[in-house]
Amino acid sequence: MTKLAPAYKILSSTLADIRKVTNHPLQLGYGEVLSECLVVGRIDDARILPYFRLSDAPFTLAVRSAMKSDDQQATLCMALRDFYEFFRPQSPIEWYKLKKEKANISLRNQPAWASVPPWRARSIQSYRDAIADGTLSDNRKNGFDSTIDVSGWASCGPVSSEKCEAEARRLYDLILSMQKNGYQRHDGKDGDVTGTALINEKKDWRWIITSGHHRASVLAALGFSEMPIRINLVVRRCEAAFWPHVCGKLYSEKEALQIFDNLFDGCIYGSARHRPMD
Repeated sequence: MTKLAPAYKILSSTLADIRKVTNHPLQLGYGEVLSECLVVGRIDDARILPYFRLSDAPFTLAVRSAMKSDDQQATLCMALRDFYEFFRPQSPIEWYKLKKEKANISLRNQPAWASVPPWRARSIQSYRDAIADGTLSDNRKNGFDSTIDVSGWASCGPVSSEKCEAEARRLYDLILSMQKNGYQRHDGKDGDVTGTALINEKKDWRWIITSGHHRASVLAALGFSEMPIRINLVVRRCEAAFWPHVCGKLYSEKEALQIFDNLFDGCIYGSARHRPMD
């Protein structure tokens, strides 16, 4: 491993710990051979696509309700069932609350899980395939072999009863584990909740959870105010004109900034407090 400046405490060949230095994702851009940095992320600054604050997101609220119940698993299942019935965006346009008549026609006939963010380099099809592959893998781990077209997607409805129960069971197991052992991280693969950092012109930052949604939701419901997170992508608002899907005209710059700003500000699940297109 190439030696780096003392600001970087090297945890692996790709990961550096900058929690005790700047604790700011912008430092990742100067890590040369590094692709990830470990920082402390505030729960209040955490976001769930498409625009939810982690502290008030569907999974967090479900866990919070379950912890007040005598039958936690049943309460989780009921809360998630309500979420999947209520939140059913049919396309990326509905997912991001874009103005339908102005949105790119390529977004109209895609399912919600094809909602590639404007700053990602993946194509719609690549992003869609990655979500579908991840869902199938998760389903198999939970004992059923359904594809995303049959089971649905964990992030929105509709989903099958099997999928809903699997998500509830996964959250329930994490509640028991964290209550007994606390939160355990490690430096290896999947050792942390991972995310994308969103940075505004004032260099304030928020973070979108890209992996570890269940863990983060349980931590938030348990009352944690912060947690170690692994950042692997940094998105600057001032560079919107250069985001891949703005350059490729999948999103207009105005639409892309709307998506960024809705995430940055965050909204309570079930609230209409987001920026619709003018």
